[in-house]
Amino acid sequence: IIGIDPGLRRTGWGLIEVRGNALSFVAAGTIRAPLDGPLSERLVALHAGLTAVVAAMAPDEAAVEETFVNRDAGATLKLGQARAVAVSASSAAASSARCFTSTKTTVLPRRTIRSISPAAVR
Repeated sequence: IIGIDPGLRRTGWGLIEVRGNALSFVAAGTIRAPLDGPLSERLVALHAGLTAVVAAMAPDEAAVEETFVNRDAGATLKLGQARAVAVSASSAAASSARCFTSTKTTVLPRRTIRSISPAAVR
């Protein structure tokens, strides 16, 4: 399962392996987009980075964090575009991509995951 936390500057990802009731940390990283230039260049960089990660790791499932609405509607819309890139890139390779909020329990096949901290994953 790959989890993706989309952002316009940095998009984080983490991969775990599920075997029965055991969760194992596999890998994690950050995709950094250029801080200057048009939004379209940032989105292209995020898509290329996520596509490369998903192709290399070949996850069966993907979980993408939903965008929360804040006071700045413009920033929320831009972040939504980064999220759409994450959903698109992960859906192309994973058999299933699901979206979740950071405060909500996510139900994945055969498993319910509330949150996974590095200490909880062996």
